[in-house]
Amino acid sequence: MRFRHAIITALLLVGTCGVTHAQKIDASIRNTNWDSLLAHDHKHFLVDSTEQPEGSIPYEERSISYVIRPSIKRDRKGEIEDEEEGYFSDADYFDINNDGREDAIITLFSGGSGHFGFYVLFIATDSGPQFVTYGGGSGYDIYHHKDTLILFTSHVRNAMPEPDEVPLQDVHRILWKDRKVHKLPVIAVPFRENSPALELVRSFYDEIDKKNYQKAYSYLSIRYRSSHPYDKWVGGYKTTEGVSATIIPAWCSDDLMVTQVNSTDFVNGHEKNQLFYGVWHLIFDAHSGWQLDRPEIREIR
Repeated sequence: MRFRHAIITALLLVGTCGVTHAQKIDASIRNTNWDSLLAHDHKHFLVDSTEQPEGSIPYEERSISYVIRPSIKRDRKGEIEDEEEGYFSDADYFDINNDGREDAIITLFSGGSGHFGFYVLFIATDSGPQFVTYGGGSGYDIYHHKDTLILFTSHVRNAMPEPDEVPLQDVHRILWKDRKVHKLPVIAVPFRENSPALELVRSFYDEIDKKNYQKAYSYLSIRYRSSHPYDKWVGGYKTTEGVSATIIPAWCSDDLMVTQVNSTDFVNGHEKNQLFYGVWHLIFDAHSGWQLDRPEIREIR
């Protein structure tokens, strides 16, 4: 189960207004047998022999712990004094380098009294998934915006804060630039359940879910409404049966809300399921407070 960070899940109706349709991309990396790959990539991973099951068992039925070789630290005598390892848990897929092929970020979790994990990024290549980088944190929420992967984890020094401490979360950012992966510095930000801006986004979708379109439309900025007349905007919802959306403040910023939407439309007698991803840009008006100003959302599947 993933560790959730300041996430609000709401049922809503979503139209096509403001959404661009992405081209289909190569998703063949989803067919990867990750246990098999990790066990045979001796350059980057070491199988923990103490976790090897007895007998001949298919990789997909094993529970093997993998040590990330680049994480191994040795003392002056050459003895291992620290290493990062875990069991393969699951994989998420994004086209981080915009080459038309999905890439993968897999999670390795360790057991015990705690629940610590690591992420490993693989880029899709002609010769198969290629190891790129790794990092750590306890639990994950993973989002993809343009050329950046954003991972929210619990703060390593504040995973279980004292009553008088402010809960924190770490934000890992992996940027693809100049044909290379760049890991931006990890930042710790306050864990927030609510904020006025986040409440506005939630209310917007709540009103759409209840078909209170006029109310939802009033949450949009004057600038947005001027280029999206009501009749045209509401027409974008005529075929939509319903959707579920996950909303999170990106980097805990009130003026940028990451939104992931699963929609179901009924078109020509057929049900159509789609996945959209992107952000809402918000602005603050001295008289009206926060307003939804510009969606930047596209279909990813």
